[in-house]
Amino acid sequence: MKPIFYLSILLSSLLLTSCYRKFDLEEYRTTPKMVINSAFSPDTVVMASISRTWFHSESKPDVTIRNAKVELYIDGIFKEEMPWKEYSYWKSSRWFGEDRGGWVTDTLYISNTVPLPGQTVKIVASTPEYGTASAEDKIPSKTEIKGLRIIPRKEATGNGGTLVDGDGNISYIEENDVLIYQITFQDTPGKSNYYSLQIWGDDDHLGVLLDFSVDPVFTQQQGILDEVFGPSMVNWRRVFSDELFDGKEYTLQVKEQLRSDTKYYTKRHIRLYSLSEPYYQYLLSLQNIENEGIMGGLTNVGLAEPVRIYSNVEGGTGIAGGCQWFESLVDIKDLIK
Repeated sequence: MKPIFYLSILLSSLLLTSCYRKFDLEEYRTTPKMVINSAFSPDTVVMASISRTWFHSESKPDVTIRNAKVELYIDGIFKEEMPWKEYSYWKSSRWFGEDRGGWVTDTLYISNTVPLPGQTVKIVASTPEYGTASAEDKIPSKTEIKGLRIIPRKEATGNGGTLVDGDGNISYIEENDVLIYQITFQDTPGKSNYYSLQIWGDDDHLGVLLDFSVDPVFTQQQGILDEVFGPSMVNWRRVFSDELFDGKEYTLQVKEQLRSDTKYYTKRHIRLYSLSEPYYQYLLSLQNIENEGIMGGLTNVGLAEPVRIYSNVEGGTGIAGGCQWFESLVDIKDLIK
């Protein structure tokens, strides 16, 4: 019997036998901190969300800070003060080609400045209640998609069963239709680079079902315990570094499992993000939390360390991260007929 099977049994038994102790969390309550959240790129003006942390005992708290003084600096030089604005926009949500979206209201501090690649953006926020918090990051250079190939395949999902006809029993295999995305780009040599890949459909109400485990740059992020229980399908983007292909041209592979209703939404956006290191670390920590592997169960029973959300904010928490992206739009309708 394989050792990996014994490990699975051991972990299952640990999850079923655990001890609990009650704590009064009120004595651990801390003073709320200011939260800065901002992702900036050369595609739009610098914007930031300023809020505060909250405690679990608060019921539906309003954490938005509307009276902050928010200053914007570019390469260490003061540019402007960012005013707080409330604005509404239509958020599309399609269902078999019909737009069933709605109006969404956001509240942000918005500047008039569009940053340039290579510039360092700094945001300083201050209030009488929560003091001063600041964060800065540099916008990385853009990495373009040099080549894109999409390969349709059928994959067996196991023994489907047995059919009975006049000539006897006939066994059949269940199959899934999949697409293999091969995305080629050139990594910049001489430095560490960080990326994120996102694929989504134009009229997709459920999310594109993706398997990132077909490429080693994603599987190296998995822990041994996640490998025990196999890869999980996700419909969100994944981050990775150039550790395995530093300075080389690389072809990234991702698999999409097609649904029966794919014919209703055949356009695919393929976006390759270039990330700064702080933004990469932040998204990686979120990715680890969202991971549905065994580590989440171990954390709940106190057998593994909880994942800490990365932050580069001084005097508070949150993230200020620089990025750029290159996007390709394709139609897969001729590949799924």
